Amino acid sequence: MGYYFGIAGASMMVLLLLYPLRKKLRILRGFFPVRYWFKAHMLLGILGPVLILFHSNFGLGSTNSNVALFCMLLVVLSGLVGRYIYRHTHKGLYGKKLDYNELRTKYISIKQQLDEGMYSEEIIGQLQKIEDLASSHDASLIHNFGAVLKVRSLSNQLYRKLRQYGNTQLQSPDGQQFVYGELSQHLKAEVAVLRAMVGLSFYNRLFSLWHIAHLPFFLMMVLTAVVHIVVVHMY
Repeated sequence: MGYYFGIAGASMMVLLLLYPLRKKLRILRGFFPVRYWFKAHMLLGILGPVLILFHSNFGLGSTNSNVALFCMLLVVLSGLVGRYIYRHTHKGLYGKKLDYNELRTKYISIKQQLDEGMYSEEIIGQLQKIEDLASSHDASLIHNFGAVLKVRSLSNQLYRKLRQYGNTQLQSPDGQQFVYGELSQHLKAEVAVLRAMVGLSFYNRLFSLWHIAHLPFFLMMVLTAVVHIVVVHMY
């Protein structure tokens, strides 16, 4: 049974190549939308390694099998990292690529839905700092990473200031007219779009670097798997 698990798992890992081939080969572009190929890629990327783990009986074996196993686990780990980066550069799991100008238009639309006079001056000033980060563009990956960390810190500070502002307003004579929940929801929607704008440049560059590393990892896995299969059947 373990032998057949190995055949099925290895076959699924080879079929992972269909997704990148679908994007590169013109002959395959007429077969189903790319999102279905991506779904299949994700599914095979989970089922294949699981079957390989059953094939190895969740243990270590000979040197060549261990090398093949760890190369496969490296590819799986790389895939999980790529999945994390992907969700910051696309709309949802299978959505289209995010566009900075679209995000900016969405932010302006959200901002116009609420009178900024409802915010305190402190909140407006904190929000402006995040807007400035979202408006700046820098080619440096390190600079973009710093901006992502900074906007996360500023966002947490902003939420704390909003809670303090809400407590103050609710204790005032006009507190019954103050709708904290609506204000909090609106501010979080604004900040979410701003954070996406700040992170887009960083995650796009990171995704490009990930692509450069992921393919060699995959090819290394295929090579070590072929060696493992040949050695097993010869000896």
